[in-house]
Amino acid sequence: MAKLNVNYSDLSRVFGEYAELQAQAAALSPMAAEEAQRIIASHGPMGYPVAVGVVAGLARREARVQAKAADFGQYSERFLEHEATYLDADHAGAQGYNALDFSEGATLPTPDDYESTDSFPKWVCWIGTADGDTSMCSEDTTEYLFVEDGAWRNRQVDSGFVAELLPSQTPKQTLLTEPPAPGSDPFANAAPRDFAVYWPNPDGTMGRAYREPDGSVVSTQDGGSGLQLSPIKPGDLPMWGQLPI
Repeated sequence: MAKLNVNYSDLSRVFGEYAELQAQAAALSPMAAEEAQRIIASHGPMGYPVAVGVVAGLARREARVQAKAADFGQYSERFLEHEATYLDADHAGAQGYNALDFSEGATLPTPDDYESTDSFPKWVCWIGTADGDTSMCSEDTTEYLFVEDGAWRNRQVDSGFVAELLPSQTPKQTLLTEPPAPGSDPFANAAPRDFAVYWPNPDGTMGRAYREPDGSVVSTQDGGSGLQLSPIKPGDLPMWGQLPI
């Protein structure tokens, strides 16, 4: 069973195709004869040379056509045999599986067997740059978040391991590597369903923009009417820590 890697329905389909091809090739001779008779009947003496050409051409190719029809028949039979072999193997495997005794199987764990744990046990702190001030972070911080060399990165507090974050790393949010141009749409390169965009500011703060349900955008760069956002200063990001990044 381990070596079988063919869908037997494909074998059945190929068997049918070859059988049809065999029938078409075998029918070529009577079809040509009928065509010659039709030409003679419809064109009279004027059509006789054409009919002779059809018959002569068929005579030259008759042996090859019939030989190929025989080949197609053999191919069809072979695929039918392969299909039967695979069906037998599948049935044998199923019977072997059904014969297994699972009465002594391991007992499945219940919800009471698990201890309750936080889904994302992390606490992210924004420090702006790789050498940013970490004194602003709480003792519970597990990751430092910053932008370096045009890429967002997080550094594990315990191991010092640094990982790069992709622009779409966080769910329904986009991470820009630089502030959007004044007056431009901060969501220009975001996915249609993204509701938040973040970017680093030169002063070490984090700029942000949110897309409202009505499609309007509020941003730290928004100077128009409506809600005015403030940049995020270096420090803990409690909500960020709940995202699987």
